[in-house]
Amino acid sequence: MDTASNGVARGVRSPHPGRKEKVIHISGGAVQGSEVSFISRIREARSSIPEALTLAGLLAFAIAILSAGIYEIAGPAISIFLGFTLTLTCVIYIIARKTKPQVYDAKFQTVAFLKRGDSTPLRVRNYHFSERLSSHMRSAFAEAPALKAQWGAGFTPKEKRSQFFDPDSYEPGLRLIKEAAEYELLETLATKLSDYFNQHRGETAAIREYSRANLPDVLLSNRLFEIFSRDMADREGFDSAREGDKEEIIEGNKKIVIRVIAASSRDGRYYHHFSLTLPKDSRIYRPEGHGAGALNIQGPVVDIELRVHCQGYAASIPFSFSKHYMKMSYEEVRPLQVEVSVRITVKRRFNWRMKENVGSYGWVEPLMGRLRKDFDFEFFLQRINWESIEATIWSLKEEEGGNEASPRTADT
Repeated sequence: MDTASNGVARGVRSPHPGRKEKVIHISGGAVQGSEVSFISRIREARSSIPEALTLAGLLAFAIAILSAGIYEIAGPAISIFLGFTLTLTCVIYIIARKTKPQVYDAKFQTVAFLKRGDSTPLRVRNYHFSERLSSHMRSAFAEAPALKAQWGAGFTPKEKRSQFFDPDSYEPGLRLIKEAAEYELLETLATKLSDYFNQHRGETAAIREYSRANLPDVLLSNRLFEIFSRDMADREGFDSAREGDKEEIIEGNKKIVIRVIAASSRDGRYYHHFSLTLPKDSRIYRPEGHGAGALNIQGPVVDIELRVHCQGYAASIPFSFSKHYMKMSYEEVRPLQVEVSVRITVKRRFNWRMKENVGSYGWVEPLMGRLRKDFDFEFFLQRINWESIEATIWSLKEEEGGNEASPRTADT
């Protein structure tokens, strides 16, 4: 595949040896080159099917000529069988090769910033994951004080774990942060898919809107999702007289009914009308034996796998980041390593019209770009140009005669 300008995008072997597929693997950083390669590779591979079939026809003609010679030697039955078998084999091979599943595999090294001591989620300005995590956890604590107690229980993984995603293998704090990261993933996915399908309704197959009422129970096992999507009429702090998420406004002599997408109460509670737009016949489920942090969405054209890994280990951050950007000493900050991975597979398809309609998966690059911007900490540092900022800070300190240590990466 084409390598991005910063060299972080690369082609890798499929993690499923028994399955033939093409993989685009992204790991952190800015990946401009891959933003167009995924769809362009699908278009290139599948639009070249007519060319490949033309070559197959020429090959069949050549085989027919050879068969004429074989006919003189072996007779008509064998020559016809041989010609048909070889031609069919070539056509099947070409179609199978050109319609391989296409995979976009991305990992984002995410950091949850906590205050050392009471583990309060800290807000890092312009780092969207941190801002949303801090805001949403405060809202969850306001509505469910028991979650705050669990959050404060610590973030140390137990020594013995039966399996990686077993909820009982994690301290309560780690389980909560996995649920929180999964919720942020779902919100971003829902927003991008809704925007895309609303703009491309004529270019996509039949779609369906999934809301809390018709979503599978596996999502309600995520406690943040269950709390934030619950009807406002059933929750303290909101208007109990309202009818669901509908609200009436008066414009002149007209009464207009609108849907409330998001709302906050005075005491910090949060409501979000969750709506996930997917192709019809999509299936949302957790892999067997997995808890929060592992979610699969299986559709007629595209499959999505969402994973959140959090084992309670410290993340590496620039040594002076907490002091000069967060205005806190690094002894006060506990950066927690959270790995978010997304795997999107466009299934094997063959279109007899030889025209590839990308409407069903044209959202892949915009979604990955948004996830990278919101979640990946290394990309955030590049976006704010932290390396140059840090160099300037240390240069000024040297001019002022400062004697602080030189910049380095701190693993707190």
